[in-house]
Amino acid sequence: MNKFFKFGCNSLTLINLIKTKKFYKKVIFIHAPQSGGNSIDYFFKLNFGFRTKKIETYDKFVDDPIYADDFLLFGHFGIGYALANGINPDFFYLFNIRNPQNRLLSNYYRNKSQSDNENKKFLSREDFFKVRISQKQDNLYTRYLSGERVNEGGFLDNSRVNQSMYDNAVKNLEKINYFFVLEDAKNSFVELKKKLRILMPLSNFLSLHKNKVSDSTFPETNTKENDLLEKLTHFDKKIYNLIIERNRN
Repeated sequence: MNKFFKFGCNSLTLINLIKTKKFYKKVIFIHAPQSGGNSIDYFFKLNFGFRTKKIETYDKFVDDPIYADDFLLFGHFGIGYALANGINPDFFYLFNIRNPQNRLLSNYYRNKSQSDNENKKFLSREDFFKVRISQKQDNLYTRYLSGERVNEGGFLDNSRVNQSMYDNAVKNLEKINYFFVLEDAKNSFVELKKKLRILMPLSNFLSLHKNKVSDSTFPETNTKENDLLEKLTHFDKKIYNLIIERNRN
């Protein structure tokens, strides 16, 4: 099996790349944190080889010539960064999403686990949610889709999400080629293979699950925590439901 994949990375992935590039010159993965992004990145590495580039600085836009040789560009940036110079019809735009409240709970338990490993006391869930509100870390998906200049930390001007930003996010849904839904990951990977016209799906042979807490179940939240989660995800829940409906159609 190892010899097969060694051969595949050098030859079969090139076949996939040539086939897909007949339709799309580049894939732009708008990678929302804590939403299965590592698994998606692994999917691309298996099927296309290591022709990926993570964007960690924001002095260039995704259509800059500096990225000409990279097939997949990904990073924690919003649609305003990806489409700063308009939609490129030769690009495939991908966005990942999950149940917004589960994303926050996953974020909490990941951070808590890291703190526990360092023998440090961590915040309670309630306090953690209060901190996220004070940091204006509400409605992350709406932020990413709003068209504002957004990175992992939220709006660059640290604004709070409002109805106007949500309305813009809804309009921008049509600019994304495909939404990967973590709760429906198996079908999302199948659909992604179809949309990218992958000829030799090497990802079929290995597990793509790279996010340890992405499918976790969490202890039940109490009333105070639910109220805080509602403030943090009010618009995101609407966005999530719209995307679920869109994928069904």
